[in-house]
Amino acid sequence: MKGADVSKERQREITVAFAEAVAFRKRDALKELLHERGDFTVIRTPSEHEEYLKTHPEAEHGIYWVDRDGFLAFMDKRWSMYREEIQFRFDQCLQCVLGNPVVLFREGYFPVRNPNFYDRDRTGFMLEFKDDKISDITFCYAFLKTENPDLGQVLIDEGDWWPDYKQEWIDKDGLW
Repeated sequence: MKGADVSKERQREITVAFAEAVAFRKRDALKELLHERGDFTVIRTPSEHEEYLKTHPEAEHGIYWVDRDGFLAFMDKRWSMYREEIQFRFDQCLQCVLGNPVVLFREGYFPVRNPNFYDRDRTGFMLEFKDDKISDITFCYAFLKTENPDLGQVLIDEGDWWPDYKQEWIDKDGLW
């Protein structure tokens, strides 16, 4: 597990503070938790992704890495688009960094939902730590306690399969 310089107990405290800062839209508190030289994953809006595809036609999705200010700007956009209360719960990563804490907001449907049918239905924030701060945030799709089926299968099972799914994702800027 990365973040060996931060004790397990301190990692838990930082993870809870992160979840509360996101859920209660506390931008300053969130900024204080993020390492100034960290790498944080975000997702491009559909229009940003279209521009990116012009120079990177092989790219499958709009996920990319940003610095702390870029991550805060990403969260500002998501907060402004979503008015309801943001519930959260905790899990652990089962893939990239086994055992690291993962925070799922709105059962894994905030701040993004994947646009591709072959992707997993839920997305969590997997946290890594350095110098008593969150040094990396990665979108996580494999959880210890939370089942995460393919999105296409979820839609079929729920009877919500619709032909303009991709267009609806674009229209809602990746938010449901």
